[in-house]
Amino acid sequence: MAATGAAWVAANSGGYWKYRRALADPAAAQRALLMEYVRLNADTHFGHRHGFSTIRSVADYQARVPLASYGDGPD
Repeated sequence: MAATGAAWVAANSGGYWKYRRALADPAAAQRALLMEYVRLNADTHFGHRHGFSTIRSVADYQARVPLASYGDGPD
C-alpha cells in the first residue's frame, strides 16, 4: 500500500506545485489559461470568427468575443 501511495504522490506532484504557484497570483494564472485556450482554439470555426489568432490580452478577448450562454447554441 505504501508503494502505491508513493507512486500516486510522485505522479501528482507536478500538478500540486503548479496549483501552488497559481495561488500566488490567481489573476496571472487565469490570464495564462485564457491565452492558452485562445491559442489552442485559434483554428476552430469559432476562433476564426472571433479573431483568436490576433488576441493578445484579456481586453482583446473581451472586445472580440460577445457574452453568450450555453442556450445560445453553436455559432
